[in-house]
Amino acid sequence: MMYVGRFLNGFATGTICVTAPTYMAEISEPSIRGMLGSCFQLLVTLGVLAVDIVGIWTPWRWIGAFCGILPVATIVAMLFVARESPTDSIIRYIKSQKQSNDRQEALETLTWLRGSSHDCQRELKEIEDSVQRAQSATFQLSDVKKPGFYKPLSISLGIMMFQQFCGINAVISYTAMIFTSAGSSMKGDVAAVIVMLVQASVVATSISTLVVDRAGRKPLLYLSGGLECVSLIALGVFFYVQEGMEDPDLEKQLAVLPVISLVVYIFAFAIGYGPLPWILMAELFSDETRQAASSFATALNWFCAFLVTRTFLDLRAAINSYGAFWLFSVISGISVPFVFFLTPETKGKSLDDIQRYIKSQKQSNDRQEALETLTWLRGSSHDCQRELKEIEDSVQRAQSATFQLSDVKKPGFYKPLSISLGIMMFQQFCGINAVISYTAMIFTSAGSSMKGDVAAVIVMLVQATEVTYVNKIRTMYPQVVATSISTLVVDRAGRKPLLYLSGGLECVSLIALGVFFYVQEGMEDPDLEKQLAVLPVISLVVYIFAFAIGYGPLPWILMAELFSDETRQAASSFATALNWFCAFLVTRTFLDLRAAINSYGAFWLFSVISGISVPFVFFLTPETKGKSLDDIQRLFN
Repeated sequence: MMYVGRFLNGFATGTICVTAPTYMAEISEPSIRGMLGSCFQLLVTLGVLAVDIVGIWTPWRWIGAFCGILPVATIVAMLFVARESPTDSIIRYIKSQKQSNDRQEALETLTWLRGSSHDCQRELKEIEDSVQRAQSATFQLSDVKKPGFYKPLSISLGIMMFQQFCGINAVISYTAMIFTSAGSSMKGDVAAVIVMLVQASVVATSISTLVVDRAGRKPLLYLSGGLECVSLIALGVFFYVQEGMEDPDLEKQLAVLPVISLVVYIFAFAIGYGPLPWILMAELFSDETRQAASSFATALNWFCAFLVTRTFLDLRAAINSYGAFWLFSVISGISVPFVFFLTPETKGKSLDDIQRYIKSQKQSNDRQEALETLTWLRGSSHDCQRELKEIEDSVQRAQSATFQLSDVKKPGFYKPLSISLGIMMFQQFCGINAVISYTAMIFTSAGSSMKGDVAAVIVMLVQATEVTYVNKIRTMYPQVVATSISTLVVDRAGRKPLLYLSGGLECVSLIALGVFFYVQEGMEDPDLEKQLAVLPVISLVVYIFAFAIGYGPLPWILMAELFSDETRQAASSFATALNWFCAFLVTRTFLDLRAAINSYGAFWLFSVISGISVPFVFFLTPETKGKSLDDIQRLFN
């Protein structure tokens, strides 16, 4: 339940972090957009402060109830007050081919937001033009090369990383521990409340909400990064005196330094790197890319937050407290030149003005570059112009047939997706990650006198595409035989014969491995077990060899071949996600599976799945050898 709760909470938080800044950017005027955007971070800090205060007197279960009831009540109340943004209303109006009343609704919303004295018709016309341009320029994967996408995305990702890698979540999460380590007599939870009061205080709030539209985004980021750097250096100095110099007298004289440093640090974060990354995220992206880019930036932000919080204790253990804080100070210092050289000032600019500033007007030479690449790949004797024309036609068809959710019902989507998902599941449910992860343990359980590390090396020598750890050093081992088969024969024999061979050999080798463990665990016959002592080594070598020639590389090849241009991005992402989820599932449950049905039962279960893969490939998977991507699509359509 705890994991489910954390997942749902994280999903909801991530959704809010994308939609709230976007909504505020869409409903606000340029002159106050920064102030309203800062309110997002202000309310976040007020929420953290409220939880810290409640946590002083109540157990964690009551805190959980408090955190669940209050947001739900707020959202329900806002359903009766908040209006759809004018941009969203115009999008619905255009999608209905201008038949709906959404334009009038957008005009009423603008009048309600701006007042009757504002020229709402002019602003509504600007919004309508912007939405029409966005819809006529639907975002494609190739757009990542355009300055209008990669420039704002790089800036937003950089700002998000600086927000988290300055160590804010480590400091917030371990405030009580930092005060205790510093020898403070103040209770940890009280110290946490004091620190959060600084972040949500009137002074910090005034600066971050009022000055942002006067001073601009960049000056506040300079000030924020610089103060963070200085305060973290000071905090590191105290812990260096405590842990490095071990000078009790000097430590006693500096006893107030951790409190001052943390207060300055939190204040610095509150006026700059707290609210501004979310404001910039809502401002920098164009209408057609905002949804995808904002989602990616938000995901990176929360991943970095998890990374910092999860590794802070390990970081302290490795380089001491002062080393960790000095590392955060270096990152905060680097943020200043990053903002100076790369981040545009968006103060007072409309969203359209920002896009015009970011985008370059240079014409692309990509077609010539594509022709040169084909000539380099195919040779001068190849008809590269013809192939380039085929590629161009294919891309144009894909762009004119943008993928819609209703397309999942079409054979050209669900057939290749079903095949790819099936192949991905067979790749993982044959037990490859369980075998690789527990190779040493399998050899030890088998009673082999060979050291587990050495056994792992022998097995991995058979497969060139896998990685193992020996003496904690990551090493990649070459293997001539399996590599030759999987790279040379695949375009001669075809995909399906290699998958038959791979699945069949996996099935046989896993049956043999299960037989050994059945003799050991089920029959308990030491003499027969001794006679079969070499069986685990042979079985694993054959198994890894079988995987390397078929189910190792071919699922990824088929994933790249089966999907059409317009569906490849979405379908490949889904297939890859399923693959890694199955890998996690097999690795996570292997020990429980062994405990439930013994080792031989687990390996025989994997062998059954490997055996089932053969008829799956025979009846459902098309042979793609020698076919162009267009030819493969014609098989499905």
